Amino acid sequence: MMKAGVLKRKLKGFTLIEVMIVVAIVGLLASIALPAYNDQIRKSRRTDVQREMMIWAQALERAASADPVTGYGTCATGKPTGTASNSHYTFSTDAGDGGACTSTSFTLAVVPVSGGSQVVDGNMTLSSTGARTPAAKWKN
Repeated sequence: MMKAGVLKRKLKGFTLIEVMIVVAIVGLLASIALPAYNDQIRKSRRTDVQREMMIWAQALERAASADPVTGYGTCATGKPTGTASNSHYTFSTDAGDGGACTSTSFTLAVVPVSGGSQVVDGNMTLSSTGARTPAAKWKN
């Protein structure tokens, strides 16, 4: 008779042990997923800055084509000059002419903001010859 009474009783809720096991499993999954997520965010930001560098290089090429006398020089109009930055990188361009108005080459550089998540990328450059450094950070 006592056995029949135990079977009729309905159990409600979770025990503390069950809750602790679920919390441990969720914590373990989060500890694996979070670094992978952060790595993907870093890669996405790196790709974005490389895209920006290509846009700058295209603007420099257009300016050099429009005015062959100044080429990539500091006097060329319609080209990005000086430095710019976003929240993760600082951009700079160097026409390689030392302030003269003519140049046959340029170098674009990006430097990760100090203390930011992109510091692991290090400095990246793109030259007028198409050379990209460090090559391992650039996807072909």
